[in-house]
Amino acid sequence: MRCLIDCDVLNYQCSFAGQFKDELTGEVIMKDFDYVAEDLAYKVKEITEECMSDEPPLMFLTEDSDSVFRHKLAKTLPYKGNRDSRKPKHFYNTVAYVRSEFDCVSGYGLEADDLLAIYATRDPTNSVICSVDKDLRQVPTNHYTWSVGKRESKPMEWIDELGYIELDAKGKPIMGGLKALFAQALMGDRVDNIRGVEGLGPVKAYNLLHDLSTEGECFDVVKEQYIAKYPDNWENLLREAFDLVYIIRELDLDGEPVLYKYPKERSASQDQVDQRQGVEVHGQKQNTETS
Repeated sequence: MRCLIDCDVLNYQCSFAGQFKDELTGEVIMKDFDYVAEDLAYKVKEITEECMSDEPPLMFLTEDSDSVFRHKLAKTLPYKGNRDSRKPKHFYNTVAYVRSEFDCVSGYGLEADDLLAIYATRDPTNSVICSVDKDLRQVPTNHYTWSVGKRESKPMEWIDELGYIELDAKGKPIMGGLKALFAQALMGDRVDNIRGVEGLGPVKAYNLLHDLSTEGECFDVVKEQYIAKYPDNWENLLREAFDLVYIIRELDLDGEPVLYKYPKERSASQDQVDQRQGVEVHGQKQNTETS
């Protein structure tokens, strides 16, 4: 079992731990970087032990946030356009430390989330995605969430392809798998500045998706909500939502991200492949020989 660690999140967390604001003067006071490095190394050790990993962890970083493909696909609102671009003082020192001390994966055009998902998809049973980012819980594999502040860690959990959606005592969604993807397409994502269906919150998303048992049923429910809310432009808005919230699992032959395919599109595409390969399609053997 190998830990795949979301270092975009971990770097921020440990960098912020290395500074505090003086209550009297308002001045930001920085601790020595050694403190930050020790904190990060301890956190990585804790994560690997909690996941009972017997391999060195693999750390994932977003190389250049401005190059991420989602910026070009966001038409309604700027992708992550509501985020504060300022970084904690030791952030870049932390990135350099991670690169020097651990095996790292990064790349232009993709976020650390996408790279994590691609690696986990290659060997899901022997991988564990380690992050506090809810978006990654779409991916069918093992997942571990470490503690942040007063929020306790969650033990390692296997999430299957369809997944689930529940509500905690405060009405916040707990979700994973495709149901997490569909819930995010419905609710949008304030953190990433993705709109979704305006006015549709976690309780309605839960009510719509909780009892459904197939991907097709979930997709149809999401589609119906977009048609009802945006009758004149639902197709474009639905496509944009899925393009932005879906975590990439694979790249095509040109190295471009493979976006989420609607269930019927994927079925039709597979039928074409099956016909070319001469396998049985809809109960009938297809002949691939040509005269």
